[in-house]
Amino acid sequence: MKPKSKKKKILFIVLAIVAVLIIASDMALTVMVYNENFNQRFESYEPLMLYVDDFDGLHRTKYEFSSNKGQKLAGFMYYSGENQRGIVVMAHGFGGGGHNSYMDCVNYFACHGYYVFAYDATGNDESEGEGVGGLAQGVIDLDAAITFVEERGIFRGLP
Repeated sequence: MKPKSKKKKILFIVLAIVAVLIIASDMALTVMVYNENFNQRFESYEPLMLYVDDFDGLHRTKYEFSSNKGQKLAGFMYYSGENQRGIVVMAHGFGGGGHNSYMDCVNYFACHGYYVFAYDATGNDESEGEGVGGLAQGVIDLDAAITFVEERGIFRGLP
């Protein structure tokens, strides 16, 4: 019985080593993918960037506000005309740079009577941050942007 028992021990040790190697390689791959996607800055691709001057009658005012770690985020209030009926807060999403790629959407809402508050999230374009900080940071930045807009006295009463 000793030889079978010894074989079982060796098999168990080999399987344990394989399991540890699989788990370690999975963890290393996870860290690598995370670092590739979240621990870097994103700048808008210049040929695709749009500017306020690209749209007739579109105006903007630049603001700066803080997010959870004190990093300064760049926010922009866009408008066209007077008597806006509400405010749209636009979050550009993950990666690829800031809000500039969505200026056609900004212009659409502004031309239809809305203020549009668009901002560059942490680690994007004009906002501070070494990297974007993960998906949760996007939600934190959106909350900071909404809070900033809500606390501005000039927008009270607008939905």
